Amino acid sequence: MNASPAATGMRALRAALAELRIDELRIESVGGVLHLHGIAPCYRTKRQAQERAEALMPGATVHNHLCVAERAYVDDAAVERELRRRLAGMGVPVPGRVSVEVRGAVVSLYGQVADEAERRQLREAAAAVPCVRGIEDHLMLASLEPADTEVARALSEYVQRSMNLPPGVVNVSWRSGLATLTGSVATETQRQAIEELVLWHDHVTDVANRIRIVPRLRAATPASHLRPGDPPP
Repeated sequence: MNASPAATGMRALRAALAELRIDELRIESVGGVLHLHGIAPCYRTKRQAQERAEALMPGATVHNHLCVAERAYVDDAAVERELRRRLAGMGVPVPGRVSVEVRGAVVSLYGQVADEAERRQLREAAAAVPCVRGIEDHLMLASLEPADTEVARALSEYVQRSMNLPPGVVNVSWRSGLATLTGSVATETQRQAIEELVLWHDHVTDVANRIRIVPRLRAATPASHLRPGDPPP
């Protein structure tokens, strides 16, 4: 008795996914929906499993529940270098209008893209790098980028609230992802804290810190040292 096309496709799919070395692989077919379970060694393998399932089981909806295994050590710097090399080959030099960051084998993409097709290409390039466990997409469409003054005002208010600074002490200008900080603070610690605060903002890809350090010229005279009639310090 000949096997049904669905059974034949399922056998072919199991063989194809076995080549990917997915631990604890389990495939379930429920009501025309294919569920993939298991532990993939990296993000690229998870994506390959999705592609093979869609190719071998046409017409079925594929729900990819594969987890990506934690690795004892991944060289984030090596992953970033390889991704930069691939993006440069696509005509997208980094740094430029796009920047990347890799932490714990998770790639974060920042900057501007011309359209959704370019966004997809960048995500696919990141997913193809070995050892990548995930992708965080912070890319913005160039046509949807907020006005420079709007972002600058929001950043300035954000710094004032977070650092409890009076208005105008520190100013932020912004253009195409670059935030420029000006003004003055009393210590290097404050200067660095403001830079780190701004750098984590969604619209910021780089910071030019031009804040000056202006320490107090003299310490305040303790009240116990004042004599009657002396003016306050």
